[in-house]
Amino acid sequence: MKLLVADDEIMIRQGIRLMLESSPLLFDDILEADSGRTAVKLARQHSPEIILMDIKMPGLCGISAAREISRFNANCKIIFLTAYGRFDFAREAVRCRARDFLVKPVSREDLINTIEMCSEEIKQFIENNQREEQIKKELFCSLEEFLVNELVAGTALSPRQLWQKLQIISPPDGEPWFSEDRLPNICLVFSSDCQLSGYKSKKTRNISVKDASFPLLIEQMDKKLVCLSAIPASEACVQETSINLARALAGIICGQGGATINIGIGRVYNNVESLHQSYAEACRALKYGLKAAAARAGNEKYNIIHIDSIDENRVFSRPYQIAQQVINYLENNYNQKISLKEVAQSVYLNPVYLSTVFKQETGYTFSDYLTLIRVEKAKKLLDLRLPVKEVARQVGYPDSNYFCRIFKNVTGVTATDYRKNKTHVN
Repeated sequence: MKLLVADDEIMIRQGIRLMLESSPLLFDDILEADSGRTAVKLARQHSPEIILMDIKMPGLCGISAAREISRFNANCKIIFLTAYGRFDFAREAVRCRARDFLVKPVSREDLINTIEMCSEEIKQFIENNQREEQIKKELFCSLEEFLVNELVAGTALSPRQLWQKLQIISPPDGEPWFSEDRLPNICLVFSSDCQLSGYKSKKTRNISVKDASFPLLIEQMDKKLVCLSAIPASEACVQETSINLARALAGIICGQGGATINIGIGRVYNNVESLHQSYAEACRALKYGLKAAAARAGNEKYNIIHIDSIDENRVFSRPYQIAQQVINYLENNYNQKISLKEVAQSVYLNPVYLSTVFKQETGYTFSDYLTLIRVEKAKKLLDLRLPVKEVARQVGYPDSNYFCRIFKNVTGVTATDYRKNKTHVN
């Protein structure tokens, strides 16, 4: 911490210095100024945290000097020391946002106590700033993560709404990034055996590829890295550009390690609402690439698959095909503990997007459809005269009481009555 003593009398300056140097207070430097103009000059050069300022000095008075210093160092604590105890001086000192106003001759105890209070306030101010910066950093990270999840989930956002959210988490001024006429339009998904943490140490916001700069949003989701960028649709070869972007970004994310990094790339879409499709395509391309790499047993450093390089993509990506994949999964695993997140991971889709597509194609929510499958399977098992508790267990309900409630909600009758009615009919 630095302190500046401004007084036109050398004896007073030296006396204050002796009091401070013999006190428990520690300063990196104690500066001296014999005039208001010199005080302003030293304050500008050294940025002292505390200034002891005499009011009556030749040339620029202490109050005028304090006003000027406050313009470029608003956080500086200024303590006026003067032989003038008049009210008008005190009033001007308050207007200058002075920390205190002490009338000379001031006692050593009063001076030290006042400076100690200033030091404590400065320390508290620094700690509060650091805490606020940390909170702001964590908040920005959370906002960025939430925004990426919104985009890949297909949440309805207008270009204007997206731009407003991007501005909140934008990098410092001057750093190339997204703009209102250059919003995210493509998704890349990364997977690797190595730690995908290179992006954390250097929060990559843009990357240069062949003299062109590409803005980036990167977040970790389900052990994969999801990257959103913006590639001009006017690019002569969008696919080649996106592959070059993936290769350059992989070098930053995975460093120079020997592990292979797998990358799936979706298509470029001109509207924000379709960005979730690019994410789904990137995930499917990644899944296809992993299978192809396993079959080849090669040792390529980067295994990059663009969705347009997969012939079967158009059939595979149709919404009803996605729904059919989920139905097949439920038919084969209905007797197990199943969650939407687990099923979404099995088909490399975002849970929210999968839930939306499934409801659109089947008319049922994921959980309702699973319940219907389990109830239909239970009906067949009830025909076999199995105990209700065993039927519940075999269709994925460890709690038979819960199963009975579900069964009645769906069929309108209890499991026992259903069995009786079937027996009576037969």
